[in-house]
This record gives sequence, structure tokens and C-alpha cells, in this order.
Amino acid sequence: MGNIRFGARRGTVLTISLLVLASMLPLFADARGDRSGTDIVERLCERQDRLGARLMQPIINPDICNPPPPPEEPTLTFSASPMTITEGESSTLTWDSTDATSCTAANDWSGVKTADGNQVVTPEETSTYALECTGPGGSVTKSVTVTVNEPVPQPTITLTKTVVNDDGGAASAAAFQAKIDDVNVSWSVAHTVSVGAHTVSEVNIAGYTAGTWGGDCAADGTVTVALGENKTCTITNDDQPGTLRVVKVVVNDDEGDAMASDFSFSVNGGSATAFEEDGQNDVSVDAGTYSVVETAADGYAVSYENCADVVVSNGETEICTISNNDIAPEEPVLQTITALVVADDRFDTLEAAVIAAGLDDDLAGTGPFTVFAPTDDAFAALPEGVLAALLADIPALTDVLLYHVVSGKLMAANVVLADMLTTLLGETVDITVNEDGVFVNDAEIIVTDIEASNGVIHVIDTVLTPPADEPVPGDLLITEVIYDLGEGQGEEPGNEWVEIHNGTDADIDLSGYAIHDAANSDVFTEGTVLAAGQYMIVTATSTTDDFWTFPEGTMVYVIGNSIGSNGLGNIGDRVELRNTEAALVDSVSWGTDVSAFDPSVAIMPAGSSTARTTLVDTDTAADWAENVTPNPGA
Repeated sequence: MGNIRFGARRGTVLTISLLVLASMLPLFADARGDRSGTDIVERLCERQDRLGARLMQPIINPDICNPPPPPEEPTLTFSASPMTITEGESSTLTWDSTDATSCTAANDWSGVKTADGNQVVTPEETSTYALECTGPGGSVTKSVTVTVNEPVPQPTITLTKTVVNDDGGAASAAAFQAKIDDVNVSWSVAHTVSVGAHTVSEVNIAGYTAGTWGGDCAADGTVTVALGENKTCTITNDDQPGTLRVVKVVVNDDEGDAMASDFSFSVNGGSATAFEEDGQNDVSVDAGTYSVVETAADGYAVSYENCADVVVSNGETEICTISNNDIAPEEPVLQTITALVVADDRFDTLEAAVIAAGLDDDLAGTGPFTVFAPTDDAFAALPEGVLAALLADIPALTDVLLYHVVSGKLMAANVVLADMLTTLLGETVDITVNEDGVFVNDAEIIVTDIEASNGVIHVIDTVLTPPADEPVPGDLLITEVIYDLGEGQGEEPGNEWVEIHNGTDADIDLSGYAIHDAANSDVFTEGTVLAAGQYMIVTATSTTDDFWTFPEGTMVYVIGNSIGSNGLGNIGDRVELRNTEAALVDSVSWGTDVSAFDPSVAIMPAGSSTARTTLVDTDTAADWAENVTPNPGA
């Protein structure tokens, strides 16, 4: 070890020596064992601690005297929750480690893990999970086991549907709604349910009859299931036949006497089936389309209601009604009065007269009429020239013919009860019944009751002559004026005309009388005489009668120039008749001219005339009106 010197630097030298000694102590400890070395170090540390600050230098390294504590051994908590699961379920592994720097999974899991954490595992079988956590102080390992049990089967209910379509139905099982505990489910599928009692049901559809529940279910659909049980419930639905109700209605209002059972029918061309006495047959049919036809029955007309292409659904009733109405015996087809006259050789002259007078359409109309028809011999017995005159004088001919017609259909039995009848002319005829026969005025009825569709004809042997009109004293009046000519009526002003009527019972000498318009006048020449009851047409030119048919006896006076001042005005004008003293006999004004009437007569459309409505002169515009069909001289 060398020499140890004492002196002034004794303390220093001692300190150094001790330090050297201290540094060697571990070697001594290795050579002599742990205890002796440890004892020396402990004594040195104790001495150094006692001397404290008096030491100029440490006797021993303080780190040797105060070594750091050894590191702690790691800790680990490791658990699984739950530790027992059913296959398919999960467990959570949870761990927490202190004094560890790393953790490593082993056994049924792997990988490096954090010092604390959790992880969800879903093992398919029982598994053990190990975890080793390592730190400066060592390592610790722990493990947990998760036990996996096989799942316990849950109970199920399967509903099975059978559909019977033997009556034309076409529904499938899907058309019916299955239910478990009033919840919609599908057919033929195992439905998981809870343990205990349940009720199955279905929503039926129209036209099908549901049977009772069977299989594992009670008839009312109740069923109880335990854990792991699988139960099947069955039900059958059968399509219902349809009903085609065929109803018979018999109407006997024309002497018929048939009953419902006298008629029969067939469905879709099948065999005939007689109606039941109550007139109703219910025919059971498959769902489909049907037509019902009745076997024809003489003397009855048939009508159908809802009998053709009738669609009958399962369980449905469709009604076809067949009505039969007895047919009245056929009556002879009657012709009109005109047709009978035309067809009968006895009435050739009457036929010509009716057509000439334009009454053929009237006597073919609705009527009814009663005609006393003169034969050809009756017309031939008329005085010479009378028939020709009648045929030339249509108004007179019309009056004669209307005198032979009575309104209504009067058979001979009705005629003989009358004393007189009013004809369409408005005049009456006398009916006389005596031992010589039945007479209309002086004409004998020689054939009775020729029925027509619009009346009746009685044949007479004499032409009836209407009573002559007795002249009624009246006035000399202007009765009709046409100033605005229409198509086919000639040209203005030459063919304009004025009608004057002598309503008195004496001839009137019009010599020196004058026709005026608003600005000019025309004087009748000497010898101009208008007979009693007759008409005179005053016009500017002789061509006027080319456009009109004047009745026999009508006087035509041609002025030779236009009436008044260049004809009669269409917008407004007047016509005056003045006598030889220039006194006003009669007048009419229209439109803007109010000299005769105020207000004046309205302006007439082209082709229409202004005509009197009465021969009783009130000297007002109310006496005049439009005549759409002018009739000069009538």
C-alpha cells in the first residue's frame, strides 16, 4: 500500500488513502465475501456521515453510501367479462399493468398490447388468453379463459297454407296474409318466437272458405312452444262456387197467359233448363264468364238484362233477368187518308182536287180527321164548268175540300148521334138520319167506316157546297204594299205594287182618284171601276203579273210609270189614296215617314209586304204587320 505519512498534510493524506481504500473495497468483498466488504463500506459510510462537513474530501463515494432502490416488479390485472358466453356472442378482455414497459399476448390471441386496455373477442370455442407484461423489475404473466357454450335453439312456428281451386279460383297462398300474434308473417317459413303461448291467424279473401287450423295448432289457431321446439300449423282454403241467378219476369197485358215455368233457358249453350214456378233459378257455377239465352217462346217478346258475358267471381251472385211481354195480336196496317184516296178508283177526281189544293200532305198528317169523300160520279154531277172553275180557283177549291173534313175520328156510330158537325172551313154541316138513310146536308152517306191510320172516310154521293159568304159592308182601303222586292219578285221600282180593296157592298168608280207617295201622285183614268168586294193591284208595269198568281176577279191597274216619285222608298215613305176632291180616303206610312202614323209601321225585310191585319180601320200602325208571303188580290 505504500507509506502513510503524518504531518501537516496528514489529514489530506489520510483522506486520499481512505479513498483509495474505499475504491478497493469491492475487490476485497469479491475476495472475502459479500459481508466483509459490505461491513467496511457501511463503516466508512457511517464515519463519513459523522464527520460531515469537517471532511475536506469524502471518505467514500456518496453514491456508494446511497445507492438507488432496485426497480419494482411489474403488476398485472387481467379479466374477461363475461367469462362464459354462447356461441356467436362476445366477451371483453380487460387488463391493467404497472411498472411494465411492454405487454405481449399469447395463446388464443397475439400481438403487442398497451399497458392497459380492453379488447372484444368472439371465440367460436372455449379459448384461453394469456398476457405477459415486462418491466425493469421483471415480468408477470396472467391468463383468462372464456368458456363458449353451444347455442340453445329458440322455438319456431311455421305456417303452411293449402289452397284448393276446384271451382274456377286462381288464388295462390300469397294472396292470403298469414299472422302470428297479429303480426304479418310469410307462409312456409320458420318464424322464431318466444317461449310460451301464441295465436296464429290469416286474412282470408273473398270467394274462399277457410278450414280450421291443424297440425300443431288447435282448431282456433292457439299453440304453445317450449325452448328449442319447432311447431308447424296448417290451414286449407277452398274456393267457393259462384251463383248465376236467372230471374224470369212475365208480363201478360195483351191477353197472354204463360207462366214462368213455361219458359226455359240455357247457360253458355248448355242444355235447356225450365224456370221454377217462382221464376228464379240459382245455378251454381265455377268462377268465369257466362251468357244466358232463353228458348224462344211464341207470342212473347224477350228482353235481357245483365245476361251476356256476365263475369261471376268465386262466392259471388250475379243476377240475369229475362223479361217476356206478350205480343198483342197483329192489327191490319192502316194507310193515311191521302193514301186511301189515291188507291181507291172511286176517288180519282177527289185525288186530283186534294193535290191541286195542296191538302195531300195535310190529310196524310197526324189528324185525326173524318172525311166525307165525294165519288167521281158526285163530281161529274156538278153543273158544267163548276169543277173546272174550282180547279182554276185554288182558294175556292180549298174551301170546298175543307168543307168535307171534320176534326176527329168519327165512326158511323158517332156521326148518327150528331145533329150537326163543324168542318175545318169553320162552317157547319147538318146530319140527318131518316128511313132513307144518313145524310150530310143533301149528300147521302153510301159507304161508312173506311178506317185510316189518321182517321176515317165516309163515302158520299154529292159534292158539298159551302154556304155563300154574305157581303159585309166595309170601306175602301189600302190593304197591302210591297216596296222592297225579294228574289223572284221582279225589279224595283217597276214591279212594286199596292193593293186596294173595295169592302163596300157597291161598285166604286175610282176615276179621278189618285195614288200618292211622299212626293208625287198618279191619277186613275176615266172608267176605272172597282167592283164590290174585289181587289185592285196598282203597279207600274204589266210584267208584275209574271211574278204573282192573282185570284180570279182581281183587277190590275198599270200606271205606266213608277208609283209616286221614282217608286216607293225602302227606308221610309207613304202611300195615300185620295178621292176626286183630294180628300184622304186611306193611307199607310213606314220607316222614317210618320205622316200617316206616328210611330209609323216598321220597315219590312226584302220580299215581305206590309199588310193589313183587319178590315176594320183604326187608322193606326197596329192595323199593319209583316206578311212574309205576300198574296196580292187575296
